[in-house]
Amino acid sequence: MQLEKKGYAVFEWEKKFYDTSSDFKILSNAIDISQARGFVVDLYNFPLCTVPSQFRKYCRKSISDWKSKYIKACMPCADKKLCSGLFEWYDEASGFKNIKALK
Repeated sequence: MQLEKKGYAVFEWEKKFYDTSSDFKILSNAIDISQARGFVVDLYNFPLCTVPSQFRKYCRKSISDWKSKYIKACMPCADKKLCSGLFEWYDEASGFKNIKALK
């Protein structure tokens, strides 16, 4: 589950937030191990563009409509209807470095 910058997560955010748009290796290893052991894998609160294409099938549109938003980079995205988007209080300065529209 990707973090929401609210509550206690705000404190020391830079130590807690992991930018999967820049490096997905740790999570891909965890998914591969989980799948090999027969676990069901679901990714919550991950914008689709922050996950490599082979792992997007695990993403769930999990952010409630009332607290979900799409930034300017998301507007031309072909998969926006399938994507959780970002939390309403998402801060581009301290969030994902590689948000981009999928074509």
